[in-house]
Amino acid sequence: MAEVLLYALMGHQTGALERLQSWPPEPAMAPWKRALRAWVTGDYRELNAVNERTPLEQIGWFSSYARSVQPTIAWEELAPEMLAARPDFCRMAQELALSVELGHQLSRLSLALELQEIGQVFKVSGRPPPGPEGLSSWLNELPSPCVSPGPGGAARIRVISEGHWAQFLQRHLCHTLVQNHRFLRRLWGVPEVAADFVRQTSGPFEKLRLYPFVQRAHAEDEKTYRQAVDAAVRVIAQTPELVPAALWNQLYEPPPAGLPVYHSPHCRDVSEWHRHNPPPFTAHRASDRVHHVSLIWQADAVERLEALHALAPYDITSAWGTTSRNAGMPPRRLSTSRKGSRRARMPSRPPTTPPGWCGTTSRRGPMRLLVWKGIRYLEASAGPPRRRFGAAFDTYLATP
Repeated sequence: MAEVLLYALMGHQTGALERLQSWPPEPAMAPWKRALRAWVTGDYRELNAVNERTPLEQIGWFSSYARSVQPTIAWEELAPEMLAARPDFCRMAQELALSVELGHQLSRLSLALELQEIGQVFKVSGRPPPGPEGLSSWLNELPSPCVSPGPGGAARIRVISEGHWAQFLQRHLCHTLVQNHRFLRRLWGVPEVAADFVRQTSGPFEKLRLYPFVQRAHAEDEKTYRQAVDAAVRVIAQTPELVPAALWNQLYEPPPAGLPVYHSPHCRDVSEWHRHNPPPFTAHRASDRVHHVSLIWQADAVERLEALHALAPYDITSAWGTTSRNAGMPPRRLSTSRKGSRRARMPSRPPTTPPGWCGTTSRRGPMRLLVWKGIRYLEASAGPPRRRFGAAFDTYLATP
């Protein structure tokens, strides 16, 4: 089981499913197999046929249904008491496109559930609940080895150290702060309520290691935005291993408030750190990497993307990256107009500023639209013939 979870977490979907298939057909393992299969593939149909799903199966069903259909519909299918019992459902929903209706419910539940889980971890560890200062200090604790000195010098074994718990909980807490503000400011459109939310949460959480990335998302003026970027760059310089690729990418993109992009002169090149991109034998967070120079602007980019797609065939981003590069399309680059709005264009050669980065791919439209744009690009392109789409995509386009 641990091996299946490891392969799933590192994005190696093929390896996870192969190992899952080799599990013995024991009734006690059936819920695990169904939940993990749905989580890896995004196919919820097997769990739809289960009348009484276990809590694990409910999480697997929600994850796959929200990704494949729509998070609002998935939310409405579950009982309110189940949704309010654990933060998992809020976390999964906030990773996806939200409706205003669902945003209201998530803003009411998500932060309280995150703090509740932090309190539960403190209770299990035998420590008293901390105040605001103690909370930030504990959540900034770094992961430690599973074997450490205990009382009297005796070895103390902890499979999951307090530092691992702290980093896990801090990431989810910061993500909740960003998404709740995004709902209030961008979706619901109540800037004064969003400003109150920032004032109420900045005090207790501003000392968190990852808070500069939260502050960047909250920034409404250029001074605050630049200060947040500089602070985030310092976090990257000190602990690059704790900053996910998605957060690193944001420093190259326009902020949500539409301010002019600020590239800190001290920011390390994203492709300098992510030289093995993604880590060998994984497809970990492929969607956050497909526009890094260390991956996409290499001579063997097509082969790399095809290898990623072979490892993660259910990842739509790796599929799109493979298709576009097979068709000869260069990756998109984000630039900024005079008003600071974001616009995408196709570069004719690898960009030089900022180094290591060439934009993000839009995941807002359906796959059909992306493929259609690719074909239109091919028809308008001059130069030598390019590799055409495969028969699978010809069939896909012909499907109503």
